[in-house]
Amino acid sequence: MAESANQAPTPAAVIPPPVESAPAQPKVTRRESKFMKAMSKLMTTTAWMGFAVGFILLGIFNHYHELVPAAAKAPFALLLPHLSYFLVGLGLGCIAKIRNGVQDDYSAEYKKNRQFSHAWKIPLIVVEVLIYVVLGIYGVLVGVGKVEAVQNISALLSLFILFLLYLLWYAIAFIMNRSPARAGFLVAGYLGLAPAFISICFWVSQFIFLSLVFAVLALIATIVGLTISSTPGQEQRLNGMRILCAAGTLGLLLIVGLNASSYGNSRAVLAGLGLASKNPMGNIGVIAYSPEDLKVLNNPQTANRQKLAFSIHTQEGWFLQVIEAREKEFITSYKVPAGEGPFRPVFAEGGKSIILDPVKGGERGLWKVDAATGRVEVLRRGGVRDFGDGTPWSETTKQFLYVTGDDSGYQLNVYPAGKSKKALLTSASPILSPSWTMSGDLISYADGTHGVFRVLNLKTGKSEALLSDQEKAENQKMEGIAVKEVIPAPDGFRYLYLAEEGKESSLWLVLADGTKREKIYESRGELSNIAWNPDAQKVLFEEKRSRSVFLNLFYPYGFLTESRRIRILDANLNTAEDLIFPQISHRAPAVSPDGVKVAFVADQGLWLRRGSPAIWVAHLR
Repeated sequence: MAESANQAPTPAAVIPPPVESAPAQPKVTRRESKFMKAMSKLMTTTAWMGFAVGFILLGIFNHYHELVPAAAKAPFALLLPHLSYFLVGLGLGCIAKIRNGVQDDYSAEYKKNRQFSHAWKIPLIVVEVLIYVVLGIYGVLVGVGKVEAVQNISALLSLFILFLLYLLWYAIAFIMNRSPARAGFLVAGYLGLAPAFISICFWVSQFIFLSLVFAVLALIATIVGLTISSTPGQEQRLNGMRILCAAGTLGLLLIVGLNASSYGNSRAVLAGLGLASKNPMGNIGVIAYSPEDLKVLNNPQTANRQKLAFSIHTQEGWFLQVIEAREKEFITSYKVPAGEGPFRPVFAEGGKSIILDPVKGGERGLWKVDAATGRVEVLRRGGVRDFGDGTPWSETTKQFLYVTGDDSGYQLNVYPAGKSKKALLTSASPILSPSWTMSGDLISYADGTHGVFRVLNLKTGKSEALLSDQEKAENQKMEGIAVKEVIPAPDGFRYLYLAEEGKESSLWLVLADGTKREKIYESRGELSNIAWNPDAQKVLFEEKRSRSVFLNLFYPYGFLTESRRIRILDANLNTAEDLIFPQISHRAPAVSPDGVKVAFVADQGLWLRRGSPAIWVAHLR
């Protein structure tokens, strides 16, 4: 206590003077725009989806039924020349907004939880959003007229392939995430074997492009399925089934690959290939090219326009249709009803007329059609035999050959008739494919009964079988070979004839004096539409191939349906090549007078079969 009493007193704590604080500022409350508040409530995912569906449906509806009134169509077209593209582009933009929101939500959740079950979808959604954005911008730009609409079939098919590859990527990622233990088997089976089976089905039905696309998808999926391996935490099961599925896939793809492997082999080199008639609305028969020096309309601006005349069969019957070449396309000049049966059009009189042999009332007649106007003149109403291949019109004699008669006798006639107005030849045997030679003094034809071909000399009036002096001395005959058609070469140097022996068809050449007879082509199929190239060095013809694969169940190249092809035969080297890919069925060749172009019939889609025939023109090099 004493010690405590004697202790010095503790000094008092110094209290700092009070600091004057600034007066508190009143809190400013921002007033949110009622419009923006309403819009933020409205712009939900459901609303964006509603806008997307609405824009796309309006775009589709406008494509078939225009939304813009007729009175406002002209001024509106200046602002939005392609309204359908614009509306669909907006719809795709709305979908991109929706998917981008999903991607943001998934990314945010993945940052919180690295085990997020939907994390595998993030890169897929990023690509999906990019696709929608690109397509949306493209649609809007086309709609306002800043960009041309893509109509090139190659570009559209490329987009289709990219879309399928994206679907394959998504399917593989889904399987690997949801069934990791069986991922190898499921990818090889569902995504490998199934597309391979679809590919072979498309192939045998001649859907070439789709078959090859699914074959590539199947091959990619099979390779991915085989490369999926076990991990320390997850072992792959059903490996045996995976190997079996991969083997089945490769077996099916091998069939497609072997049948497609002849692409590029023995094929003509083309400078160009284009459509001449996109939608003829019928089954096209035979095509004829107009002469190169066509002077039909007596108009300098239109005198040299090339024409194509062809027979076409529709639900209403058979028609003669003529299309005319313009700067970049062919347009239809006219369409003339031409009876109820197939016929062959032939240009005559320097291209001023078209002569044909239509069937009407059960009788085949002879018509002359004005190539400029389509006006029909009936020359003979019945009794005419079908023309066949060959050269019935001669620019030298200015006359057209045709045959009349029946089983009691046949007559070879000309139009216009000569002074005597008598038949050039009367025969008890059918007169097949009569043709003028270059000189105009000789006419070749096939004897339909004895199977030989003969030459009629108009100066002497004699008809003799074309045999060499040695063949005549040895009394040789073409026994066992039935000659069906004879076609003189444009230079008059030799004859080409079609012969049949059993189930085989063959093409033969013989010189004008009957010597050097040789077979230059043979086939187990049917040969037709045979014509010389104007240079007299090559021959074009159509070959209908017969069933010959796997117990005669399949046509060549593994097709279940009939297939035809056009071949170009070198008459000097006896070598043949296909006009286009032989796996694409094509027929009815017609050579232009300059020998540079070949018109033919093939599917309008060519690679992508549509089931609609069209006329194509190939430019040879």
